[in-house]
Amino acid sequence: MSIRTLTQEDPIGLAGGLNLYGFAGGDPINFWDPYGLSADSVLGDPDAVRHVQRAVNVYRNMDTKDVAMHQKGDLTNVVEQYDKVKSSETDHLYVQFGSCSSGAGCYDPDTQTITLDLEGMEAQQHVVERRPITVAGHELGHFLDWRRYNGARGDLVANPMENLLRRALGMGRKGQPIRP
Repeated sequence: MSIRTLTQEDPIGLAGGLNLYGFAGGDPINFWDPYGLSADSVLGDPDAVRHVQRAVNVYRNMDTKDVAMHQKGDLTNVVEQYDKVKSSETDHLYVQFGSCSSGAGCYDPDTQTITLDLEGMEAQQHVVERRPITVAGHELGHFLDWRRYNGARGDLVANPMENLLRRALGMGRKGQPIRP
């Protein structure tokens, strides 16, 4: 058995405190903190994570006066579940770019992984405008479905979550043809 020590100091140096190895909430094994700014349980490709964070921020700041009552609950719940994972010491959400057999994105509840498929998004452009943020919103719907309903609701959560995001971004609903 070998014992390993952390060999990289806090990326922001002494600005983060006197302990140069105390970043990532003092637990760099379980938290990701590439810039030495805050511990985070949302892990993965930083660009992919950013798309998920942008979607959550749109949900968080969305004006809900025109949102159907049943969607308000899902909207609140997806932000709460994301925040719960984000601040957890034991629970993680992984976000990555990769390939999905189902198209533009997929969610694996066993590994709690959201995969954004850029090639799949491009392939679907003729049917509906797909952007990483809208696919991230759809997959956050699946994330919520598995966390709250054990996967029982599927696209009944994911499609409305994507459509709420599309409406907030001024895009057409999923399934509407793109106008030239």
